[in-house]
Amino acid sequence: MALYAKVHWVEMRGMVTPYSQGIHSYLQLLGNNARHFFDPSGLHLNSLDAALMAKLISQQAMIQAYISAFWLIAASFIAMLPLLLLIKSVKPAKIDPAHAGME
Repeated sequence: MALYAKVHWVEMRGMVTPYSQGIHSYLQLLGNNARHFFDPSGLHLNSLDAALMAKLISQQAMIQAYISAFWLIAASFIAMLPLLLLIKSVKPAKIDPAHAGME
């Protein structure tokens, strides 16, 4: 699970740039001024907004990791379904009525 979370975190972290309009819109929706998220050079982050974005990216990465793990488990289950055809059914042993009352 942790590997999936790391992979998704790296993918999403690449989307957080000073030029991402979605991030600026989201921060404005929260009431933060988006121009304080990145300085004009784009090199430094406002610590509060950076922590917020890091937390959101981590949460989304974990959600995606759970989804990936679910699909892996579902695919392995589907791949094992044909093995059910190899299972033989066991027939119950017949009990002799003459000996049934002796036990």
